[in-house]
Amino acid sequence: MHVFNERTIESKMIAKLMSTVDMPILDTVRYGDFIVEGFRYIYLVYIIECTSSGYLLPGTSETVVSDSLMADDTVYVGRNAANYKILSEYYFNTPIKNVNVRTLFNTDDYSKDVHTALGTYLRAYRDLYSINMMPFYNCFCQQFCTVNLDDLSALLPKNKKVILVPIKFNKLYTICIDADAPVRARAILYDYTSGNLLRKTSQYVTDELRENVHVWPDLSYTHPKTYEIHCEDVNVYKYKPYLYLAIELPVNNHSSVAVLEGDYTKHNIIMSIENIDSVYASMLDECLLSNSSLAFLNDENVYAYSDRIIEFLSGHMIAGQETITNNVRRVQKAMNYKTGTPDIWDNSLRYLLYNKYMDTYSGAMDITGYVDKQIEDIL
Repeated sequence: MHVFNERTIESKMIAKLMSTVDMPILDTVRYGDFIVEGFRYIYLVYIIECTSSGYLLPGTSETVVSDSLMADDTVYVGRNAANYKILSEYYFNTPIKNVNVRTLFNTDDYSKDVHTALGTYLRAYRDLYSINMMPFYNCFCQQFCTVNLDDLSALLPKNKKVILVPIKFNKLYTICIDADAPVRARAILYDYTSGNLLRKTSQYVTDELRENVHVWPDLSYTHPKTYEIHCEDVNVYKYKPYLYLAIELPVNNHSSVAVLEGDYTKHNIIMSIENIDSVYASMLDECLLSNSSLAFLNDENVYAYSDRIIEFLSGHMIAGQETITNNVRRVQKAMNYKTGTPDIWDNSLRYLLYNKYMDTYSGAMDITGYVDKQIEDIL
């Protein structure tokens, strides 16, 4: 587990790596995500433009795009399907004007800016390559404000503090905080650089979100809550770079804080390996995930990320983008896995690895089925 503003070998490695990657400026999306009309996204290997707001579902594009994880599931029954057009092909970590950008980080400390860049990097790998490390990334990066959630023009009471979590529209978040008193929260549109709420003439743009203050009477690491703000209004969605979840706490609350992108309040179970390759990626990620250490440990420190991310970034993990010859083949042999294509990673192999490890170490945390240092123990 790693904290903010520390100077370690790991922080130096991440800052250096983030300085060498051409990051997407556009949001990356995957099957099941909600996209908004008039906005561009990166989907699979394409830059697309949404022509009709809705969810990315099978057969919703003007040009058919193959996606091996698309499935005729019931999760999205009754939801409107999006339409989009393909603008061009997309290449990750390649200079593309107005699409990818490279930022140089001249620091050895693990700063907020480096952490933000890491989040962009991890989301790209999740959405484009179906390798999800976001359960091990804390979206809260120790940002605060003095906004009064009940009355945006009033002063914040001195016995309160407000933490800020940068979030995205139409994404679900899991919030882990230990609090004895009720916790209040709402989405706001806030310019962190200037320290002010966004204004349009004399009005706060936040009012256009049309959202009330949420009150959670009980909130703890053992009973986390989820939060999502849905938006398809193009006049509001354009402010997405300024979107934060503001959470009001007593000023004397010293709890650790972890906000994870995704729903980690429940554990779905895949009962059978049959047809597992037709399960869409986000559902598979929910099923093949043990407890996240970020959502478990409260020692009054705020952790930026867990060790699993270091293994991923340093190449000490075998998954779908494995580049070392015969690595996947060695795993297949160790598992006596003969049904897949030699040296090709697939969901069935991940499923077998996950279940074998969890059957052996039932209380293990941060297990995904990817071959990391812990999974190696059973091979």
